[in-house]
Amino acid sequence: MTETVTVKSEGMTLSALLARHYRNACFGMVAKTFALNQDLAASGPYMPFLRQRSQEGPTRVILCH
Repeated sequence: MTETVTVKSEGMTLSALLARHYRNACFGMVAKTFALNQDLAASGPYMPFLRQRSQEGPTRVILCH
């Protein structure tokens, strides 16, 4: 099962997003999320707030349960 969340602030790391969303740290969740969002790792340590600095809107990340 997957769900999509929206990155709503700048300077957010994937591990911080996962901890905030799930309210705890889950082993292997960062790797699973990168597998579902293969372009996300190319953005560096911080998740992009607006994709490609355009008007495409906030970044959406697919999470798994």
